[in-house]
Amino acid sequence: MKKLFACTFALIFGFMAYAAPETPLPSGEEILDQHLKAQGGKASLSKIHSMRIRGTIETKESTIPFTLIRKKPNKVRLALHYPQGNFVMAYDGTHVWKYLAGASPKAAEIVKGTEAALFKLNAPFFGYLLEPDRYDLVVKTVSWESFNGKEIYNVQVQIADGMRLDYAIDPETFRILRMTTYEGDRARNSVFSDFRPVDTLTEPFKTDVLENGEFDSTQIIQQFDINPGVTNAVFEYPQEAQTLQARRMEGSNPSA
Repeated sequence: MKKLFACTFALIFGFMAYAAPETPLPSGEEILDQHLKAQGGKASLSKIHSMRIRGTIETKESTIPFTLIRKKPNKVRLALHYPQGNFVMAYDGTHVWKYLAGASPKAAEIVKGTEAALFKLNAPFFGYLLEPDRYDLVVKTVSWESFNGKEIYNVQVQIADGMRLDYAIDPETFRILRMTTYEGDRARNSVFSDFRPVDTLTEPFKTDVLENGEFDSTQIIQQFDINPGVTNAVFEYPQEAQTLQARRMEGSNPSA
């Protein structure tokens, strides 16, 4: 179960040797500014307060439906819909917790350590690049990289807790094509594709996930709702009332 949650947010690794183009590189700040404009700008983003995403996670063994719910600034809840019940993991802005829906709320537990840290990487509502000041993000290096036969920007950043993140960014659209995180000697990468408009955003509806170059999973988005009316109770450590409301937001059977 832990591995499935890890693979849900895992990322791909593997750089190709290439001759860097002669075009001068922009600064990290210029790339962040262009990325923000490509996603509609601050005024448009300020109107988006919550999201609900439904789709499937495909592994070598199975295909699992999921529901991901987000709320500004950093609350997130992921539910994996198994036949026997929903396995839920959430971050309420302070703690990461998990439990098997349908069991007693007393079965919920606080998650700590590496498992919690990896899940919290996905908590920022718009990701780190659209709100760099909030997360004390610092651009460390910008370089050229060859990615799928195209020269793109490789942007290495560091966030407040000292963690390194690498982004592959298209120099024409300023979309994120790949994100890489590191845990010890492991590189976890997500490669994004099938970009579609969602409100003022442009979101990838397909994410291919590998760990150290090996296939882990593919995530396919089937439905993306903006401002679906999410309350804080969805993310709070479960009591009976919060559990019922969360199941309704996920579209699950409240009695499951």
